Amino acid sequence: MKRVLLFILIVCLFKVGFAFNYSPLYFDERIDGEGGFKEFTYTNTTLNPIRYKIVFKDSKTKNDMSKWVKYYPKVLTVQPRSTAKLKVFVKAPKETPQGEYLCTLYSKPIVVPTISKDLNGTVNMCATTVISYEGELTGYVGNPNLKNNIKVEELKIVKELQNKLSLKMINNSFKRVFFGVKILDENENIIYNSGNLTSIAKKNRIELKNIPLDVKELPKKGVIVLYNVSTGKELYKKGL
Repeated sequence: MKRVLLFILIVCLFKVGFAFNYSPLYFDERIDGEGGFKEFTYTNTTLNPIRYKIVFKDSKTKNDMSKWVKYYPKVLTVQPRSTAKLKVFVKAPKETPQGEYLCTLYSKPIVVPTISKDLNGTVNMCATTVISYEGELTGYVGNPNLKNNIKVEELKIVKELQNKLSLKMINNSFKRVFFGVKILDENENIIYNSGNLTSIAKKNRIELKNIPLDVKELPKKGVIVLYNVSTGKELYKKGL
């Protein structure tokens, strides 16, 4: 006789798959005027569906923007080995002061049970779980004028250390900046792009040393570009 094991919690219950992954990890949009919009891609690398309840929490700061967030869907289901989109729109009220605003994106997993049958005809219920995650998102009101407010003290690639990056910079603007580096050849073809390297907080200084770059050979007449990953705009450029 076939045994139906619906709650086999000890043996099979949760195959823990730390399959949580969404990108990008930042919002970083201007939210005054017409507001700011961004899509976040959730990726499921497991063989089972994963479901999240999406909540935007108060940042517990005076510059909270959670009350201005509109998003869809409220519950996000990601099919096995697939992706799904979370759409987020934020618009600040008129007369909102210039500055950086924050909220917390909370992704809470909801268990999605799946039923399988083994070779003996036994029916088992299993589920893939993922950890919940809270990530801080920022938007801003006003023009931060990053081109003039980012001061680069040093930007170089050390060939003797297998093309490792060193960077010293100051952010004098009122918002944090998410940045990356590109290496272009003499024809302005991109031969390397770091994507989002890291961020620098407002009114702050950062120093990076010996960051490995996945590039084997540098162009003889190329340039290195520091750029804002949110907008793609150039912040600083120099020859190699």
